[in-house]
Amino acid sequence: MELSRRDEIRDDAFEEPSAAWVAQRFGVCLEEAEWVLVLYRFQALYPEGPIPGRFFCEAL
Repeated sequence: MELSRRDEIRDDAFEEPSAAWVAQRFGVCLEEAEWVLVLYRFQALYPEGPIPGRFFCEAL
């Protein structure tokens, strides 16, 4: 899987990466990458909870 220009991480560290980037970074399928992003979004609602490392969660 190759990243397109749109899938590259931008300089803004707070911008959410694409599912394609997460899939390539962690070696998971796109469906699993989507779930990683869902977990990130859920965690962002509860900042006092366990910190998964911003966007860089362990692959499930």
